[in-house]
Amino acid sequence: MRIAALRIGPAVPSHGFVGLIAATYARACLIALTNDRLVTLVTPEIGGLPNGITVDTPDGFSFEKSLRVGASAAGRGGMLRVDDGFSIDLRAARPWRSHLNGLAFNLARAPVRLAWDTARSALHAHGTFAPLLRCGGAAVTRLCEATRDLDLACARQAMSVLIGLGDGSTPAGDDYLVGHFAGLWSCAGADGARQRFIADLGESLREMAPRTNQVSRVYLEAAAEGEVSERLVTLAYRIAAGADQESVAIAVAAALAVGHSSGACGVLGLLLGSAAWRPVDGSAGVREATGSLPCRWNSG
Repeated sequence: MRIAALRIGPAVPSHGFVGLIAATYARACLIALTNDRLVTLVTPEIGGLPNGITVDTPDGFSFEKSLRVGASAAGRGGMLRVDDGFSIDLRAARPWRSHLNGLAFNLARAPVRLAWDTARSALHAHGTFAPLLRCGGAAVTRLCEATRDLDLACARQAMSVLIGLGDGSTPAGDDYLVGHFAGLWSCAGADGARQRFIADLGESLREMAPRTNQVSRVYLEAAAEGEVSERLVTLAYRIAAGADQESVAIAVAAALAVGHSSGACGVLGLLLGSAAWRPVDGSAGVREATGSLPCRWNSG
């Protein structure tokens, strides 16, 4: 079977790679590379990923039914071939990037705040981030406050608590951090102090990332560079643009639909990260912006 790739994320090696099929699901497949990295094949409904190749799959296609765990995979010469006779043509695929640093998220604008509130309400109704706040709420609060104050040392300490916190292929603490960095990149704008804070904190995130599992590590390292999933990017763009409530609701529903709680923890991170640097021109800071979320910020 031969199909075409639509888009390729920035963390996919551009000069070829070899590996093994490590896990298969209906809409995704993990390839473990020989250099301890991962490439993820996904169907179009999953969207772009930093380490992903989005594939133009036919209706009813399932990676789980089409590929065998343990099969060899090699990408070279514009083709990705699996030893089961499955191949993906990479040559016409477009690069996919988040471009979050161009958003200049501004919650002081009424339409942006309304869009942010719409996403917050959907997150409230979803509720699956609650276990993270029970065990890591204090660290989340410290990270938000340290971000607001550009306090790198305190932010690193809080981040260290969240790395690897929780169960699953992407622990809840890691999912939150991916979202938090998406929020920071979305609202840094041209502010030099904020940009330096993100760069320094991102370096710390890359240093800490090996403490969690292989799958989560990929997403943390990408988030440090401002690269996250397309679903989270789409939500950030619609909030930043002050899009209408229906449009934001569609985007947040897609972002929340990732895993059992991964999407919710990522959305929580995006909302709190973007609120941490709300302008101080008479508008409220992070406590006011997060106080109406269904949690106790001193928990944990």
